Amino acid sequence: MSNLSFLSLKMSCTVPRHPSLALYFPPLFRYSATQAHLDEKALHTCFSDILKLLANTIKKISSEITCRCSGGGDAHVTTMSLLNTLSVYPWEVKVVVALAASIMIHEELCLGKLDDVKPLAKSVAHLKHLLNIMEQAESWKPKFESLGNLIKAVHDLTKCIVDFKSLPSQYINPDTPEMVSASAHIPIAVYWTIRSIVACASVVLNLSGSSHEYMASTTEVWDSSLAHTINFIHGHLKAQLSLCHQHIAILLTGSARMQQARGDRILFSMSDDNVMMDQILSTHSPDGRKFHVQPLFLIIEDAMHRVNAPLLGTFFPTALQGTKAELDEKFLHSRFPDIHKLLAPTIKKIMCEITCKCSGGGDAQATTTVSLFKTLSIYPWDVKVVVALAAFVMIHDEFCLVSQLCHTNPLAKSVSHLKQLPDIMEPAESLIPKFESLDKLIKAVLDLTKCIVEFKSLTAQYISLDTPEIVTATAHIPIAVYWTIRSIVACAFIVINLIGISHEFLALTTEAWELYSLAHKVKNMHAHLNKQLSICHQHIARKKHDEAYRTFVRLLETPHFDNTKFLKTLIYPKDDQLPLFEGHTKRRVSIDTLRRKIVLLFITEFDISEEEILLIGQMYAEAKENQYQAESNFEVVWLPITDRSVSWNAEKQQQFENTQNSMLWPSLHHPSMMDPLAIKYMKDNWHLTKKSIVVVVDEQGKVVNLNALHMMWIWGSVAYPFTSLREEQLWNEELWRIELLVDSIEPRILQWIYDGKYICLYGGEDIDWIRRFTATAQPVARAANIQLEMLYVGKSNPTGKIRKINDIIVAENLSNVLPDLALIWFLWRRLESMWHSKVQHGKSAENDEIMKEIMMMMYFDGGDQGWAMISRGMEMAKAKGEMFLESLSLSEFDVWKHDCEEKGFLAALNEYFKKLHTPQHCHRFTLPGSTGSVEDKVLCAECGRPMEKSTTYTCCTD
Repeated sequence: MSNLSFLSLKMSCTVPRHPSLALYFPPLFRYSATQAHLDEKALHTCFSDILKLLANTIKKISSEITCRCSGGGDAHVTTMSLLNTLSVYPWEVKVVVALAASIMIHEELCLGKLDDVKPLAKSVAHLKHLLNIMEQAESWKPKFESLGNLIKAVHDLTKCIVDFKSLPSQYINPDTPEMVSASAHIPIAVYWTIRSIVACASVVLNLSGSSHEYMASTTEVWDSSLAHTINFIHGHLKAQLSLCHQHIAILLTGSARMQQARGDRILFSMSDDNVMMDQILSTHSPDGRKFHVQPLFLIIEDAMHRVNAPLLGTFFPTALQGTKAELDEKFLHSRFPDIHKLLAPTIKKIMCEITCKCSGGGDAQATTTVSLFKTLSIYPWDVKVVVALAAFVMIHDEFCLVSQLCHTNPLAKSVSHLKQLPDIMEPAESLIPKFESLDKLIKAVLDLTKCIVEFKSLTAQYISLDTPEIVTATAHIPIAVYWTIRSIVACAFIVINLIGISHEFLALTTEAWELYSLAHKVKNMHAHLNKQLSICHQHIARKKHDEAYRTFVRLLETPHFDNTKFLKTLIYPKDDQLPLFEGHTKRRVSIDTLRRKIVLLFITEFDISEEEILLIGQMYAEAKENQYQAESNFEVVWLPITDRSVSWNAEKQQQFENTQNSMLWPSLHHPSMMDPLAIKYMKDNWHLTKKSIVVVVDEQGKVVNLNALHMMWIWGSVAYPFTSLREEQLWNEELWRIELLVDSIEPRILQWIYDGKYICLYGGEDIDWIRRFTATAQPVARAANIQLEMLYVGKSNPTGKIRKINDIIVAENLSNVLPDLALIWFLWRRLESMWHSKVQHGKSAENDEIMKEIMMMMYFDGGDQGWAMISRGMEMAKAKGEMFLESLSLSEFDVWKHDCEEKGFLAALNEYFKKLHTPQHCHRFTLPGSTGSVEDKVLCAECGRPMEKSTTYTCCTD
């Protein structure tokens, strides 16, 4: 067996018997072994705890090192003696204590550097004969560099050992290969670290009065052999530590669900809690009574938030700011007295028990808590915790009341003297961490109690006990109640024992650390339960919304005697204000003004198009010219739908008012009055999207057309009474003819029809084709001896390019044009409405001739080339641009002009089209609208305006 193995075996006899001490060493190590800068607050919190706990041992080790190393001594013997003295401590504590002791020796020497500014330091340097060393420091610089290198190596290795012992046990266990390997090497690492500490201390101690001969001698410090050994061991352990961190990282990046489950187990099922929880659960024997403790908790919360002169400081306003519960007198005299009278004797009993058991000592962590649970055994979990909290508030607020009034009220001042409070009203700096911890714990207790009370107050009507979130919470609430009451007892112990105690007792940081730990645990439990509560609230909100929606639908779809009940339910069901703004009178009116009228609900986005307003306005004005006609017995109501997630501002309000004032008909007074349930109903049942719709409601409140906007585009006021039946009747009366296509958009067309002329409509945006087509068509018309009028109708989405083409056509006298782009837009918008109207009635190109012609026009518009259509009476010929050019060329016209004389111009032209037709084609047309699967609003990258979303239909056989 090698010397190192033998040493490891021998040192294993000093296995620590107090492993819990390992929890305290990190703050001490960070103070002693690193260059981290700690503020005063840190020095008065966790650091002072561990320093006081180990101070005597550090002092003892420092004295032993000084005694054994002064004047020489064997480093191995001294090291083994120190390990024997530290036998009761874990390995990491052994090495940190030894390092702290050596630093006390080393830093005392370093104070000699102050001899030029501190007379006392100079005198001490003289007494220790240090001046000679300082004068020769430059020549001995290599020696001190070796010493510095060893000290740094010791610090690095100690930190590595500490980091190993600080690894979270929930992610890595002792059986992990990396941990097994490290555990085998840590005892040897500790031995060589402490031996190096002894060697460094020996050099430092023997510098006092040392001669040049000593400094010139060869030691294991000077020759760097120890530093080499320490660095080698540190390199090995650091590699193992890195593997451990990788192992932990892999676990941390695993399944989120597994992490949550593991976190829940750690939070609610730690092994130390299991035994206690079995005892707590054995005391739980509720008598079946139902309690509503929320009013009592609100009083408790209100009382705690009204402590405007906080307990020994200014901590409560910081923690509880902005959550003050304002309770009025009406509440105090209604719901609160019942529950308070019912529980008042129990609250008083619990208060007395807490006061008795916490006065002058006692086990505030376990025994008192269990005793309270036994007293509260017949109550449900939420009542237990609220009663315990009420008892604590009575104790706490009595103290705070005296503290607040003692400066202004003689009685309070006398009571404060009797309770020996003046001495602690102005706490020492060392007490601040304790009261901060107390403040945070009370805040955490209030939050967790509120969460438990809210869980028990959930409406059973909307959430059942077998809901997964309720099942999870129910399993965790008992342990949450236990830790809440245990924390209440800990807080009460601090408050009760404030009377007549000294600063020294208050400053014991073990209790401050305990309060901090409890607050951390309670906050974690609150976070978990609050998350479950939030899920439950979402579940309940969905249930309530679904129930409200079902009620809303039932009210809407129930048969009515007139339309007012339907319209009130849909538009604004309350009677607190007039919901409509009347356009022509500029005043607010009630829904009763719509009684026994056909109502056209004009439902749009907030940004309504001017063209739609003009359409409705024209139809409205035409119908209202003679108010005695039956066709005038209708009313339009504008219902703007806004995005509630976007804030409403003055600019939007002004835009809304401007739009309202441009309408002659009534509108909703403000978009916010529209019930979200109504909007949902419109989307679910009326297929409301981003496009405007006009839903028609008859005199009895029955929906007779889900969208009359298309028939209004096509027929205007002739569509009265705007029912689906009327729409079908109008289609049955129609034939595909040019009058249907252009209506009254261009008055000259009606005259051309009357004169028996051939009318050619053509479109596209290829100006070269337009020049060639118009130059070809007119000569053929003259050759065929027909009167031909040509009208350019552009494209469905007219832009500045179409305006330029219009100007060119007029300037070159190529043909007639629609002078306004709005007229071009209107023509194509009517054609689109025809398509939608036919689709609403289930028509398609296969079963409806007009639908087939509509789609052909849309194919033409969707193509890249020009197109043309020539019509006279019921006859019509149409084709794409190149086919028309080919057919109307004079050379080709000679081929079919004989058929023209025999059959007529259009019949012969159609016959010739059939000869030129090939099965290859590529048809495409685009309809504005939303598919619901992509973004509803996309801005143009160039101009920033909203882009119109559309659906494109394509059929290509090329």
